[in-house]
Amino acid sequence: MKLTLNKSIEAKQLNKRTLAPLTGSEATIPYGAILEHVGSDRDFEHFSYMGEIYRSKRDVLVSALEDGFLPGDEPAARAAMPANPAAPSDAVAAEPAAKPAVEFQALGGGISRAKVPGGWLVRCGASITFLPDAAHQWDGASLP
Repeated sequence: MKLTLNKSIEAKQLNKRTLAPLTGSEATIPYGAILEHVGSDRDFEHFSYMGEIYRSKRDVLVSALEDGFLPGDEPAARAAMPANPAAPSDAVAAEPAAKPAVEFQALGGGISRAKVPGGWLVRCGASITFLPDAAHQWDGASLP
């Protein structure tokens, strides 16, 4: 079964034949990695990533999985989990989170600016750059 990580984890690479841990430090398995579950050994889970076998503590791996479950987890445990854990438990609907907006002000000549913490974002066509100006004193006409 294919599994997808929603955050990076540290895992120990194993010998493919003996499943003994290899010497060296742990490897970082990146966010978005697609793994294949190989099996379990006590509190460790074995999985393959990019053709190599790794092991990680079960709780570390489960916390990084998109659905939060490994193959073979009890159906009762899956049923006990809410469909949307971020949803409020009472009947009142949560207000949607405000999305931060960057509003650009036209300066002329195809140049515009947006006030951001610590300065300005300056846009010219498809290019954009940051101009430091913590006090936001730049009038837009000349360089600060």
